[in-house]
Amino acid sequence: MEQQAGLELRDRLRRRDSRGIRVRTEERATLLVDQEHPKVLALYQSWEWQPLGDLRSRLPHAPLFHAMLLPLRAG
Repeated sequence: MEQQAGLELRDRLRRRDSRGIRVRTEERATLLVDQEHPKVLALYQSWEWQPLGDLRSRLPHAPLFHAMLLPLRAG
């Protein structure tokens, strides 16, 4: 039951993400994923987002993020 709810949430997020970002005119989109959330990272990777590297703000105690990229149109 819990796994089914998780799959439904994943599918809803994928549809929302696809509708909003695929209509953009930019060549690519970027986002940051907190490294404390590996399931979120795996989810975006399953949607073809590519990890670029790690990033940390200069603010004290800032979390470490995975920077990710999604090509939006052929370059």
